[in-house]
Amino acid sequence: MRGLKKFAQPYACLLLLSFLLALPALCWRVRQENFSRSSFILFDFSEFSRLKGASEKASLAALMDAGISAFLVPEYTSEEIRL
Repeated sequence: MRGLKKFAQPYACLLLLSFLLALPALCWRVRQENFSRSSFILFDFSEFSRLKGASEKASLAALMDAGISAFLVPEYTSEEIRL
């Protein structure tokens, strides 16, 4: 028990020192997150076939014009692909 108390103070000092060294990077990161707020619209590609439109290219162009930034493409197992 006495040996544990011997290491507690240096451990606490190292913990405080590591926090103080990380603080500038944390502040920079928070500042960057506040200044460059951005978002994107995600579209599930499996829903693409359910859209009614003239053609696939026209539907895709309409989605891109509407502001779609990324498509979510699902992963399939070989059994699902075969079906």
